[in-house]
Amino acid sequence: MKKIECYETKDGKLFTTYEEALMHEKEEEIKNDLGSILNTCIKNFELMEKRIRNKKLCENYEDAQVFKEFLVGYMSEIMLKDFTAFKSLFDGGLSCK
Repeated sequence: MKKIECYETKDGKLFTTYEEALMHEKEEEIKNDLGSILNTCIKNFELMEKRIRNKKLCENYEDAQVFKEFLVGYMSEIMLKDFTAFKSLFDGGLSCK
């Protein structure tokens, strides 16, 4: 039997490298933060009331949810690129082995 060293993230997922585990945790953190912010905007109808060139961003709650999913994916991708560039500056709270 072969012994494999792995890293466990806060959500219980296992990764073979520290870098993969750190990136997963950062991605989840970013998605959760962005999702919470946008959920608050949806609940307060702020997302539906915002206008660009006199057109509402979202017409109803369902549109706002779809828009939120798009924004979370897009913004987390951009933020992860920044994190990747500077990940050596961050210390993750990952458990080893």
